[in-house]
Amino acid sequence: MAFITIAGENKIAFQQGNSLLLNITHFVLANIAGLGAEPANRIEGLPASGDIVHTQAVTRKGYVNANQVVYSLAMDSTIGDFDFNWVGIKDADNVLIACSHIPTQQKRATAGAVPGNNVTRNFLLAFSGIAATTAIAVPAETWQIDFTTRLLQIDERERLSNFDIYGQAAFFADGFKVSLQSGSTYQMAAGIGYVGGIRCEQLSVATINVTGLPKSIWMDASLQGDINGVSAVFSFSATAATLTNYTDGSGFKHYVTKIADISAGGVITDTRMVVGDNTGVIGLFPRTSAPPGWIKANGALLSRTVYAKLFAVYGTTFGAGDGSTTFGIPDCRGEFPRFLDDGRGIDPGRTVGSAQKGTAVPFDIGINGVVGLTSSALSSGAAQDEVGVDYQASDTNYASTYFADVPSSSNAVVQNGVSVAWGISRPRNVAMLACIKY
Repeated sequence: MAFITIAGENKIAFQQGNSLLLNITHFVLANIAGLGAEPANRIEGLPASGDIVHTQAVTRKGYVNANQVVYSLAMDSTIGDFDFNWVGIKDADNVLIACSHIPTQQKRATAGAVPGNNVTRNFLLAFSGIAATTAIAVPAETWQIDFTTRLLQIDERERLSNFDIYGQAAFFADGFKVSLQSGSTYQMAAGIGYVGGIRCEQLSVATINVTGLPKSIWMDASLQGDINGVSAVFSFSATAATLTNYTDGSGFKHYVTKIADISAGGVITDTRMVVGDNTGVIGLFPRTSAPPGWIKANGALLSRTVYAKLFAVYGTTFGAGDGSTTFGIPDCRGEFPRFLDDGRGIDPGRTVGSAQKGTAVPFDIGINGVVGLTSSALSSGAAQDEVGVDYQASDTNYASTYFADVPSSSNAVVQNGVSVAWGISRPRNVAMLACIKY
């Protein structure tokens, strides 16, 4: 253990007796071959210059109480390389005040991709009135850091930052997706995911044996390690129970999430939250061709294998294709979208992907001299653009509505003294290409 040398003790007493300050300035590190035990008589001087491997100014100093002061040395990863087995502190007059014989320690600097280490050394000097003699007025607790607590706090802040973004669990692409390998063996795909804010990376397929269906497969993740570093540790379990986060007997917090359900018949339901998986989303683009990763929403029949992810989302909602190898996609060309009523009652009886006719509305035939609102006359682009009438508004689609040819037709209807004709109106609009993410 560290001790005050006889020379150091004499120096402290001399400074106190003469009301002089003691100025301890440097740490000295040495690697002394054949270094034995610390001398019982405390007689020791500075090592030979050839044995000294590093000298550095005191990093911090503070008092514990009136009779105890602390000196600290911090060496970061830019310092090295050397080994040392002796540490001492000296004053401005080059007097060795205290020292310690220790097992050989390594100090390494960062070299390229190989990280170095950080080393701290501390001396606690206990001597009557030492705080006043050294004129140290800073309490040691203001700078003595519990690095373990500090590093754990950093790890927790990073975990919480990830949690803010990804929530309880999120996975990229097919990472950790469950599939049947054979028999009762199921596999979790390689990939990356976040569980409880902990980044988990699986480099190869993992397997689990699941019997007694139905059951769910759960993923358990935790950060484990010590002051030298922590890493993500994760595992899988199959159970019919619902699992929740917990803290184990060693104090490590575990975060769990369900990644798949397996029915009694062996059907797997993927329960992962997949990051950025927009398969099936319809987007609008000011262009005439679909961008990469998208396909035109033109009602085409697509291969169920080539577009397997899209088929998994749409199924046969927009057409079963040939019933075995193809499936249909929405045809959005020339259409307006409308949100599904979904039980609200405003637009009842509708199903996803179903089409709906426009609403027939009356038009004031006196505005801007618009004439010829019969279906045949509406083939004129000018007439269509003027009133926003849909040319497809024909007797076939609206059997009970007469689309008058005005003002020449005697069939125009008079409402409140104004001659009107029926048509199908549309709002102002901009044409965009509808595409599907696949």
